Amino acid sequence: MDINELATISKQAILGVNTVIETYNNWKNSEISKKNKLVLLLMECRRNLALLEILKLNENGDQINKHLCQVAQSLDISVLSNCFMEALNGDDSILQEINDLEIVVDTETEGETIKTEQRKASDAACFIYQRTAIIKSIADLGLNFQEQYNVHFKTRLKNIEKNIRTLSVALASSGALEGNSFSKNK
Repeated sequence: MDINELATISKQAILGVNTVIETYNNWKNSEISKKNKLVLLLMECRRNLALLEILKLNENGDQINKHLCQVAQSLDISVLSNCFMEALNGDDSILQEINDLEIVVDTETEGETIKTEQRKASDAACFIYQRTAIIKSIADLGLNFQEQYNVHFKTRLKNIEKNIRTLSVALASSGALEGNSFSKNK
């Protein structure tokens, strides 16, 4: 990687941090209720799921192509990011609400054996936030980088999709969204 590539990456990182801070300041000043923030998070999850479903990630192969990169760059974690920023600034009510949500998921172990496990929605939220930020950065680096370092791009997107689905189901079934029409539409 030459100096120009590093400069470009650094510039993108600085712009990304500024965007997060600006978005959070707007979020904080908007006086959105906790319930509505959870609804916004659910909507963000569903939007990302709809986007990922287009890719048909369950098909065989882990090929890397520009379309996977474009979809990865389109994934949105701004609402989730604001929830984490709120917690960093002392208001962890949204994260506490997410932390209290648990969901039972079926996971495939070796072969066709199905194992049921209980997962916290907060674990899924952390996974989504971290891995989506990483996959977006990897997508920005281009196909040559991904091929050179053997990035399993499609597999990473599948894992993000699975965790978004977990968080979405947990939010939709939570008592916090009771009486809201968004919680009923899966």
